[in-house]
Amino acid sequence: MEWPKKNYLKRSKKELQKRYPNTELRGDGQVVVITFNNYEVELCPAFEESDGSFTYPDSNNGGKWKRTDSLVEMGESEYMIDHTSQHFKYVCQIVRAWKNHIGFKMGGLLIDTLVHKFFKKYPDYYNATFDDYLVLLKDLFYYLKGLNKDQKYWFALGSNQRVYNKGGKFVNKADDAYALLKDLDKDSEGVSEKLQEIFGKSFPIPESITKSEHMAYASFHVSDSEQFIHNLFPVDIKFNVRIDCEVKQNGFRETLLRVLLREKKPLLPNKNLTFFYIFK
Repeated sequence: MEWPKKNYLKRSKKELQKRYPNTELRGDGQVVVITFNNYEVELCPAFEESDGSFTYPDSNNGGKWKRTDSLVEMGESEYMIDHTSQHFKYVCQIVRAWKNHIGFKMGGLLIDTLVHKFFKKYPDYYNATFDDYLVLLKDLFYYLKGLNKDQKYWFALGSNQRVYNKGGKFVNKADDAYALLKDLDKDSEGVSEKLQEIFGKSFPIPESITKSEHMAYASFHVSDSEQFIHNLFPVDIKFNVRIDCEVKQNGFRETLLRVLLREKKPLLPNKNLTFFYIFK
C-alpha cells in the first residue's frame, strides 16, 4: 500500500477539531493527541483487514503503513486478567506508575508483554494475594533487571509482533528498584516509604501509619502544603530527555551549569541562564 498524498493524521485531526472545537489537538507520529482537562486520549486512525489485523499510518520519516494485531493482544490480556484474578492488570498498572514516577520511557505494549512473560515465568503468582505483593514486586524487578537492555525487541503477548526496545533504560531502573526492596519484608521499618520512593506518593500507605503521621503533624501545627506534579496534571512519560543549562556571566567562560556545579565554581547574581533539553 502506498502512502497517500493526503496525510490521514491531519485529516483525522481536522474531523476531530469539528467535534472538539475548544480542545487542544496535535498530531504525534502515529496518533492524534486530544488533551482534555485531566487526561489525554491518543486516537490512531486504522483500517481493519480481512484477517482481523489493522493497518495504520505512521507519519514519521516520510510516512509508511504499519500493521498491528491489537485485538489478539487485547484478547490475551483479558485471558491473563481472568486467570490471575485481576493481578495481571494490577501489575501492569503498577509498572506504569513506576515508569511515570521515576521518569523514563517504556511503551505500554512493552510493559504488558514483559509482565505477561513475568507471570509465565512465575506461575505461582497466578493465585497471588495482596499479601504476596512485596515478594511479587521483588521478583518482578529481579526479572526486569536481568533482561538484556541491548536486546532489540521482544515478541508481543498474543500477536507475537515485534515490540522494539528503545534504549533499555528500564533495566537499570529496575536494578535500582530491586536494590531498595531486596532486603525488606512486610515488618521492615519504612517499607511503605520505600514503596512510595519507587511508585510515588499515590502508593497506598497502611491506615495505621497514615493516622500516626497525621497526629504528628497536628501536634506541631504543620500544614502539609507540598504540591506534586502528578496531583496537578496527568503524567505519562513518553520520551527520554536530558535537561541542561548554559551559563553566561562576567569573568567566566561560557559553560554548562553542570560543569560549574562539578567544579564548584560560583553562580554570580548578574548572569544569563539558558535552559534547553536534548532527546536521548
